[in-house]
Amino acid sequence: MKTIYIDYPVEMSFNTKKEFQNNDERTTYLHQVLRRKKVDSPCHAYTDYVVEHADIAPIKQDNWEVWAVGS
Repeated sequence: MKTIYIDYPVEMSFNTKKEFQNNDERTTYLHQVLRRKKVDSPCHAYTDYVVEHADIAPIKQDNWEVWAVGS
């Protein structure tokens, strides 16, 4: 299990077993999570958000990523 942290459009974290190959996959997954959790987004549609960069734990056993999300 991996923990994903974001701070935009809201500060939150979520867990996933998914392994991501690139930021396009992360963005698609982000859209799904935002919809599933019904995140409040009064200024943007969920599809306006993109994962611009992901900081990945340097030690695989740490199992976290921090996503820089933009719109």
